[in-house]
Amino acid sequence: MAAKTMDYKEYRETRKRLGSQQKVAQWLGIHKQTISNRELGKYSITSEAVLALIYLDMIHTMADASPAESNG
Repeated sequence: MAAKTMDYKEYRETRKRLGSQQKVAQWLGIHKQTISNRELGKYSITSEAVLALIYLDMIHTMADASPAESNG
């Protein structure tokens, strides 16, 4: 199976859906500067970084789609 790839523009757009560079960096356990450098094309974006960001995006999307629990 081929590794998942993402260019810096796709990475930035996905991150923006999730929130600030600082927030996403905290969720991923990395420095905000790492996010910035990936978005500027200074760092290569590994398949692990892509999968981690996609996973966060999926969780975020699922949380937004979940109906609010009623207090009933």
